[in-house]
Amino acid sequence: MENRNTSKKLTYSIVLVIILLICLSVTTYALAISSFRVLQGNRFGTGDVNIVLEGLSAIEITQFEPGMTVEREFTIRNMSSIGVFYKVYFENVSGSLANALDITITEKESGTVLYNGKAADFSYSNPNINVSDELSASEARILVIKYHFSEDSGNNFMGAELSFYISAKAVQSRNNADKSFD
Repeated sequence: MENRNTSKKLTYSIVLVIILLICLSVTTYALAISSFRVLQGNRFGTGDVNIVLEGLSAIEITQFEPGMTVEREFTIRNMSSIGVFYKVYFENVSGSLANALDITITEKESGTVLYNGKAADFSYSNPNINVSDELSASEARILVIKYHFSEDSGNNFMGAELSFYISAKAVQSRNNADKSFD
């Protein structure tokens, strides 16, 4: 009688394991098929971000006097395959005029001010630099940079110099509503 109970329990156990394996197989198959169908409908594209600054040349002013303003234009061109946000800034700023010159950069057409302040503070990490509106693929904008030598500088800066590089950084505008550069 004991053999009968043991063989009955063994048969139930084997049938239960087979049923559980069938359930596991069906569930795994269902998950694989539903995941495949969900992923199949989503298409992700990548693009490149590439901007170019054009029309920049060395500015050499030999008689820069207090109260004087010099204005130059240059172009930023979006060579990317997607729309971008950009910001312009100075790199490698040196010379004592960095604390005396006021810099203003505006977009010529819209009049949007991207930066207004001292040359010494016009760096990538400065939170006062405004990010542009979207610059579409292949679009270009003319930017105007004004250098103003403060009237109250006096003769303290006679013979002083300023050197820097104008740089720009761009990020994609798609899926970036808060214009984040991080």
